[in-house]
Amino acid sequence: MNIRPMKAADLAALKTVVDDTELFPSDMLPDMAADYLAGEEVQDIWLTCEHESHPIGLCYTVPEQLADGAWNMLAICVSPPTKAKAQAAR
Repeated sequence: MNIRPMKAADLAALKTVVDDTELFPSDMLPDMAADYLAGEEVQDIWLTCEHESHPIGLCYTVPEQLADGAWNMLAICVSPPTKAKAQAAR
């Protein structure tokens, strides 16, 4: 497993993960991450978790406005089949 910055090419697979987890309507994802993916100067961080080069999860975080150096994780999800395999391996 690898965690890295999100790429535009991840969106199709990550929309499926968002749908499978019912985190939020997946059609919102491209607009939510658009500025980050376009390389705009933003403080948001979008990460992709991948397994064997396939996106299986995401994380979205923003800086805390009231505390320097603190971050708020606003969204995190992992593909349900991946999560089930990890739990079974315990």
